[in-house]
Amino acid sequence: MLAVSTVGLKRAIRRVICVLGVVVGVMIVVVPTTFGQVYRLQGRLTPQQLKEEKDLRARLALVNDTVRVEILDSLAWLYRATDFERAMYYVQWAAREVERLGFPRVRAENQNYMGIIYRNLGNYPQAMRCFVEARRIAEHYGYKREEAYALNNIGDIYRYEGNYTDAQRFVLQSLQHFTNLRDTAGLHYCAIRLGEISRSTGNFSRSLAHFHDALCYAQALQNKGWEAGALNRIGQVYQLQRNHAKALEAFSSALQISMRLPHDEDEQCSILIEIGKTYYAQQRTDSAMLVLHRGLQMAEMIGLKQQIREASRILAEMYTEKRQFEKALQHRNRQLAVNDSLYTEIGRREIEKISAKYELEKQQNALRTLNEAQQRERMISWGLAVGVAVLLLVVVLLYRYASAERRARVEILRQQEILEHQSVEIESANAALIERNEALAALNSEKTELMNIVAHDLKNPITAVHGLADLIASGFVPQEQLQELSQQIVATAERMIQLVTNILDSNRFDDGLATLRCVAIDILPIVEATCWQYQTAAEAKKITLHYEPCVESALALADEQALMQVTENLLSNAVKYSPLGKNIVARVRSNNEKVYIEIQDEGPGISEEDMKKLFGKFARLSAQPTGGEHSTGLGLSIVKKMVEAMNGRVWCESELGKGATFVVELPKAIGI
Repeated sequence: MLAVSTVGLKRAIRRVICVLGVVVGVMIVVVPTTFGQVYRLQGRLTPQQLKEEKDLRARLALVNDTVRVEILDSLAWLYRATDFERAMYYVQWAAREVERLGFPRVRAENQNYMGIIYRNLGNYPQAMRCFVEARRIAEHYGYKREEAYALNNIGDIYRYEGNYTDAQRFVLQSLQHFTNLRDTAGLHYCAIRLGEISRSTGNFSRSLAHFHDALCYAQALQNKGWEAGALNRIGQVYQLQRNHAKALEAFSSALQISMRLPHDEDEQCSILIEIGKTYYAQQRTDSAMLVLHRGLQMAEMIGLKQQIREASRILAEMYTEKRQFEKALQHRNRQLAVNDSLYTEIGRREIEKISAKYELEKQQNALRTLNEAQQRERMISWGLAVGVAVLLLVVVLLYRYASAERRARVEILRQQEILEHQSVEIESANAALIERNEALAALNSEKTELMNIVAHDLKNPITAVHGLADLIASGFVPQEQLQELSQQIVATAERMIQLVTNILDSNRFDDGLATLRCVAIDILPIVEATCWQYQTAAEAKKITLHYEPCVESALALADEQALMQVTENLLSNAVKYSPLGKNIVARVRSNNEKVYIEIQDEGPGISEEDMKKLFGKFARLSAQPTGGEHSTGLGLSIVKKMVEAMNGRVWCESELGKGATFVVELPKAIGI
């Protein structure tokens, strides 16, 4: 009972600390300081942003190459979330410089920057055109990093449009590129995108996993802005799961980090609105209103329409519940005004077009009236009127011809892009077909080799067993020879069983069905027991088998059965290929991290040509067994697969004519 109450008390304390952290963070932003001053944004641009712009503009006057484009793109990036007009000004300036310089890499980079600005403006079709162009340039010139960013941005546009299948497909392609490049910043962007896609599709557990990955990447890069953004998104997922305590804990951490950054007001605004929504879900109406009003104030100062719309929507609902309908109407109107801002702009432009059209028609009517008056006065006016009409007709025809030609060029470019895309798909399909054909050829070769083994290595033993069995069945074998014939039958059957076992073991590893259980074991007894096992076979060839443990204990992380099979294979080969009267040494040693098993013989050694295929499947080497023993060519292949499955390595050190040493390296069991 005491333990249960203690656990409950700890949970309560953690929740109180979480709430206090959020309140303190909000108070720092909302409540006046002890000097009676209130924290406020200086318009839409912070002093830090203005200083950075001034420094970059000063550098801009000193350069005239690709560095100039990079500075302009940096200026656009500086204002991408706070001043869209200024950001677009700089990124279009950079685009003009790119056209002048003609460097494809900076052009691809600039197209990505421009697409991000269009995306933030909500112009998704234009943003998509920029990202597709960036991808085309990057693919053509092999700029993998810019291609990865373009793929990630294309996936983001599909996410905004609600096409989550294509969004995930493009982001996963981007993730593959960034993984190959080992680009931690790119991996962070991909984790954020995948988390947002999973959150939008309701897969909250996967969304949390992706956002936690993004948090780890941000912390590894020591990027506090990215860390605050990842924590904010983690809190949003917890909020959707109605886990308000964890949501507030994440928002509190994000807010504290964001407030220490020089110009991260857009993130602070988003966090405050999410905190307000969480308070509202907890029915803490007064706290929710306080935080939402502050978030709305910041959003209006910066010009973040999405945050203005979200804060106004929640405040309208809250004031409606409080029956303060006048304030509820104010916030509802603000929400509708933001929703309709784009349409209002379109309407304004349409009105301007109608007005311009009306003025043009008015001028044409006045000209027509004037021409008619002049016609009545003198006949020469007709010639002037006809001349003006012909001139206007020529202008119209030229304009229509130019427009048609421009449309034709656009259509040609579109068709070229389609053909290039189809060409890429065809090349990809051809590459996949070649790879499959090579795999089928390898499988066919392996099948042929297996059939040769079955036809040759199994046929002879089966024939021998059949002949010996017939001889015994005939009854003409003396009683004293029956045991010898039976032993020959058993030995031949064991040879066939070993061959089949080797084939099955090799296929089991190739198919990925082999499962090893690696635990801490002392390998000294295993090696010693294997040496005793092959002592008789060695003595039959007058070979001296030495066991030399160089340590008192050798704990390794390995599978016991697999390790025994590895040691047996290596010792069997050493005995099989060693001449009569030679020595074989089995040695065990270790260092701080690894444990080593060495099998050294005084056989013929291995040539450089044989070294290349030593551990291959069905390998046939130039060296032959010295006692007429049989070899399938599978033993060393199985050894390599088993050792690697235990996270180890195996190799051979040899000079032709000076014997060979096979070394098995395994991870040492430390602290066990």
